[in-house]
Amino acid sequence: MDQHLLLWFNHDASTPGLDILFAWLSQTTWFSVPLFALILALLARAHGKNGAKLWLTLVAITILGDQLGGLLKYLIGQHRPCAELPELVRVPQTWFTINCSTHLNGMPSNHAWNFFAATVFLGVLLRSWTWALALGVIALGVSLSRVYLGVHYPSQVVVGMLLGALYGLLAARVALHYAPFIAHLRPPIRTTP
Repeated sequence: MDQHLLLWFNHDASTPGLDILFAWLSQTTWFSVPLFALILALLARAHGKNGAKLWLTLVAITILGDQLGGLLKYLIGQHRPCAELPELVRVPQTWFTINCSTHLNGMPSNHAWNFFAATVFLGVLLRSWTWALALGVIALGVSLSRVYLGVHYPSQVVVGMLLGALYGLLAARVALHYAPFIAHLRPPIRTTP
């Protein structure tokens, strides 16, 4: 099932436009870094120094999450589809480089982990459906890109999404407890009389 879904998405659902879009969404330099810079600008504009502190906290939990995902990759030791099935997986030809590691580091998808962790973390701390929805759509696009490009099996992406969401929730709870500046970012909860 995992392989069939991967190959359907990688071959049958492919178009030149999706090749470019998903290759771009998978890029750290050309997508993730500018997105994090935009998040910094938006948080700093809306919340000043406290927004910048929240952004630094987000960067720290993303780096830690990436390390935890890397540890799981090492412990689980699972191939990526582009390494395991090189004759079957289509690698889109775009101006963005798509790398396929031959190491046993496919499970979980760190892209999915990091983007879903950031989505849940900011959504919870800011109590904002706007932030959660906008970042959730981006996180889903990034996660799908990993399957579309043949870099991860769907199961590897789903595990990354779930672990990332749990990690983001845990990080938000820890931040609420240990980072007093966060109280100034959150709108009060409305109660009805």
